[in-house]
This record gives sequence, structure tokens and C-alpha cells, in this order.
Amino acid sequence: MPACIIEFPVTVGDIVNVKISSLPITKLDLDRYQDAGYLSARVVSLRKNINSRYMKLAIRAYWLEQWFDPETGDEEGFFEREKYFTFPVSAIGKEVLVEEKGGIE
Repeated sequence: MPACIIEFPVTVGDIVNVKISSLPITKLDLDRYQDAGYLSARVVSLRKNINSRYMKLAIRAYWLEQWFDPETGDEEGFFEREKYFTFPVSAIGKEVLVEEKGGIE
């Protein structure tokens, strides 16, 4: 059986912009990003299954973290972290905009 080549409009390492409204905004520090409509993200991997094609994006932003301190109780704060989200490739042009092409060699 001949090998099948699957084309993706992005490559690993490309920089894309992700619409903030498509992210879990309850965990995002919205005060920092209230004027921005998009966050920059890096394409980490590309996957294909029977039904669709997917891309995993790494988004570096300030995310809410909650923890329990035995002395003071529940605490929370915003810390800069890189979180990973999966989007279908069909979201390009709707929720994800390609900003910079330049995959890993």
C-alpha cells in the first residue's frame, strides 16, 4: 500500500495567534489581556485521526493557579506558564491566525 502524504497549512514551530474567546477564560488573567483579542502561540505538534486533523498549541500567558496552604487556607495567584491546547486544523482563519511561518529544520 503506498504511503499517503497529509498536507497541513502550518508546520511545527510556526507562530500563530489564538482568539482569547476560544480559551478557558476563567483561568486566564483577563486584566492583562483585556485590550488584546489574540494571544501568540507556538505549534507544538500536528496529528491526524480518522475524522480530522489537529494541532497542539503552546500558549504562554498568565494563568490562574490555586493551592491550599495549611496555615492560611485556600490561595490563588496568576503565574506566567505555558499551557497546551488542541485545536482542529479547520480552526485556522476562524479562531487561529497564522502569524509567522518558520518550522523547525
